[in-house]
Amino acid sequence: MIHFSDQFQKISVEDFKISRSHAENVIQNKDHVEFIKLDDNAQLTFFCKKIVAGEKEFCLVVCTMGSLDNLTVVMAYKILPEMYKEIKEITPLRLLRELAIMFGLNITIGDVTSKFILREQIRCNTVGPTNIFMVDNPLNHSFFQNFHYKIEQDRLSYVAHCALCFCIDTTIYKKWINR
Repeated sequence: MIHFSDQFQKISVEDFKISRSHAENVIQNKDHVEFIKLDDNAQLTFFCKKIVAGEKEFCLVVCTMGSLDNLTVVMAYKILPEMYKEIKEITPLRLLRELAIMFGLNITIGDVTSKFILREQIRCNTVGPTNIFMVDNPLNHSFFQNFHYKIEQDRLSYVAHCALCFCIDTTIYKKWINR
């Protein structure tokens, strides 16, 4: 069973013009799939598929949570050929990394600043588990943050167990996909 989150409806459908049927097609007829296990009960699953519609070609990356028999589509991103034409093996996480490099905002977690953080443990010298993440948005654009992490206390500090963290400047990204 495939469900769709409110976030998917608001951002992927309304802002990025990606339909539910396109997302379902990618899940059912994927070119590649990758998994990130969050804990014993939760995992992220990423699907991608190259789509040719008339003269237009693009890859669609669909991000989901849940088990394969009960998925919730959280987000979907359209990736134009200029971003992947030089990539030998097109995988969902590789495309998300390229997307974050091109349209991402810097995020700071502890002493680490990056546009894309995948499967890292980062020590945070803060006085509490809040305000561990900072997004650098100098142009004050709209953005979408995709943070999947768990915070644990370790003696006098906190450790952010980051499964996947990135933040997309949606103002610039929307202009790129709609040109």
